[in-house]
Amino acid sequence: GGINQPQQDEFVVDFNDSVSQETVNEVASQYGISLRANSPRMVGEDRIYVFNALQDVGQRIVRQLQTNRNVQAADRNQEMHAFFTPNDPQYFRQWGLHRVGVERAWNTTCGRGIRVAVIDTGVACETYGEFTQLSDLKTTNCVAGWDFVNDDEHANDDQGHGSHVAGTIAQSTNNGIGVAGIAHCATIIPVKVLDYRGSGSLV
Repeated sequence: GGINQPQQDEFVVDFNDSVSQETVNEVASQYGISLRANSPRMVGEDRIYVFNALQDVGQRIVRQLQTNRNVQAADRNQEMHAFFTPNDPQYFRQWGLHRVGVERAWNTTCGRGIRVAVIDTGVACETYGEFTQLSDLKTTNCVAGWDFVNDDEHANDDQGHGSHVAGTIAQSTNNGIGVAGIAHCATIIPVKVLDYRGSGSLV
């Protein structure tokens, strides 16, 4: 096989709009780089060009170009990504999520494959008997847990606190309802250890 070429970075050079094509060619020749128009249709107006070079070589050229009287700006090109922003109407009020930088985290993970046990008053994960599934937990992944108060597998919430905690962790997100969950792809395991008063004993 062929020899692997070292990875080159892309650099952007924004010339003064009044600069001629001849000047652009002279600069390219002076630094030994191949400048190509960023937008062939706009190059006559915006004079923005790109070139490829090894990172250290390119950075050195960029530093020199930044002092060139024909150049407005020069820098390494960077790929930008839009942050995922859910459509939950009350999301903008969740200052805590914004404060911890949750949108940047969501670009990497939403908690898929993680299981979180909510050991509390239960969670409104299901419609069962007198209990109704919370509308904003409808698409949340819940698995069977355990109700240690009533000694059965239906850890339904008769107080509300556990559902609130579960919602903060993995509330159904981007569903146009309520707020967003921090790790909305995670799976909730409801474990009820506190009763309708929010109380429980050690045994």
